[in-house]
Amino acid sequence: MLHDLLAFLAERMLEMNKQKQQEIKGFLDWLEDEVGGQTRASSREDRPDRQTYRQSGLRALRAD
Repeated sequence: MLHDLLAFLAERMLEMNKQKQQEIKGFLDWLEDEVGGQTRASSREDRPDRQTYRQSGLRALRAD
C-alpha cells in the first residue's frame, strides 16, 4: 500500500513539473513578445534573466 502511494505521488510530481515547465515557457514566450520580439537564437544575453525568473519568479525580474 505504501508503495502504491509513493508511486502515485511520484507520478503526480512528474505531471505537475511538466505543467510548470509549460507555464514557464509560455510566460517567457509572452515576455519576449512584449519586450521586443527577439528570437531565442538572437537573444542569448536574455538567458541570465530567464534563469532568474526560473529560480526566483517574477518579482526578481521586476526589481531591475
